[in-house]
Amino acid sequence: MSTTATETTASTSVTLKDDRTVRAAFNYWGKTSPPEVAELHPIFSGTSPNLKTVTCTVADIRTHGLSTFNLSDHAFQILQHSSSLCSPVSQSIPDFHDDLTMKSTYWPEIISLVKSQLGVRSAAAINTTVRDVSEVNNISSSNPRANPKQKFYPFTFVHGDYTPAGGRGHMRAMLPTFFEDNGNVKGTTAEEQDQFLRLKDEILAAEQEAMKEEGVSDPWQWSGKNYSGPRWGMLSVWRPLQTVHRDPLAVMDPRSLFEGVEKPYVALKRPYKDRPGFEKEYFSENLLPIAPEGKEHRWYWISEQTPEEVYALKLFDSEAHKQGSRVAPCAAHSAFRLPGQEDQEARKSAEIRVMVIW
Repeated sequence: MSTTATETTASTSVTLKDDRTVRAAFNYWGKTSPPEVAELHPIFSGTSPNLKTVTCTVADIRTHGLSTFNLSDHAFQILQHSSSLCSPVSQSIPDFHDDLTMKSTYWPEIISLVKSQLGVRSAAAINTTVRDVSEVNNISSSNPRANPKQKFYPFTFVHGDYTPAGGRGHMRAMLPTFFEDNGNVKGTTAEEQDQFLRLKDEILAAEQEAMKEEGVSDPWQWSGKNYSGPRWGMLSVWRPLQTVHRDPLAVMDPRSLFEGVEKPYVALKRPYKDRPGFEKEYFSENLLPIAPEGKEHRWYWISEQTPEEVYALKLFDSEAHKQGSRVAPCAAHSAFRLPGQEDQEARKSAEIRVMVIW
C-alpha cells in the first residue's frame, strides 16, 4: 500500500508519495491582465494578493528516464555534465558569485556543453544567477544582476522568462561590442566571437525581411511565422551546486499550457537597464501563465537532483513560431516546497542564460 506524507502551510500543500510523484501547490498570476512592474517583488516573494494557488501533480523525471525529454518536444532536456568547479571533480564548491571564475571557467564549460549535447553551432553566455539563500532579499537595483555578488532565492512563482517578442528584444539590443562589454573575451576565442556576431546580423536581417513581408514595422507586433533566417534560441542552463533536498525546480510540459488554450499567458513588458553588452535601456517581456480552469498543467521534477544532472530550459526558440511548427516554444517553471524541508540547507543552484544558434 502506498504511504504518503503531507505538509500544509498558508501558501503551499504538498503530498509526497512513495512512487516519487507529488501533489504540490504552485503560485500563478491570478488575473487575465498583466501586473505592473512595481508588483514584481511581491509576486516573486509570494506576498502579492493577486496570486492564485493551484495544486498539481508533479511527476518525477527519474521514473520516466532522464533521457526521455528533449528540447524539441518538451522545451527542456537533462544534460549529463561534471563541472570542474563542482564535486566530485572538486573537493569544495568555489564562490559562484566570483565574476572572474564564472566567465573564465564556468561560462566556457557551459558553451562547450550546449554545443556538444544540443548540437548548436554558436553560443554566447549572457549572465549568471546564483540562488543560495532561503529568504527574500531587498533588491533595489534596477539591474540586480549588475552585481555578481547579489544573492537570489528560489522563485515559487510560475513563470516563463520571455514571451517570443521578449526573447527577440534581447537579440535586437545586443551590441557589436557584446563580448568586450560583458567581460567574456577570455572565455571565448576571436573566431567564436566573430561567428556569433556574424550570425546575429543574419538573424536580424532575416527578421527585418520577414516583418516587411508580413507588412509590419513594429517588431512587437510581428508573428514570427515567416522567419527564414538561422534558427536561434535562448536557454537557461540550470545546475544544482549540491544535491537538492529543498525547494527543487519543477518544469511545466508546454503542451499542457499551449494546446487548446486561447489565452495561455499574459505578457509583462518591462525595461531592462544597464546590462553589460546591451543597449543602455531596452524592453523585453516576461511570460506569466494563467492558472488553468478545470484542469491541471503537467509538471515534472528530478528527485534529489545532483550537480551532474543539468537542466537546459528553453526560454525562446525561433523555430517554434514558424507556420505549422510542432516545436515546443518554452518551458515555464517554478520552485516548489517539499514536506519537512524547512531545516534543510538552502538550495544552492546556478543558472547561466545563453543565446544559442543552430
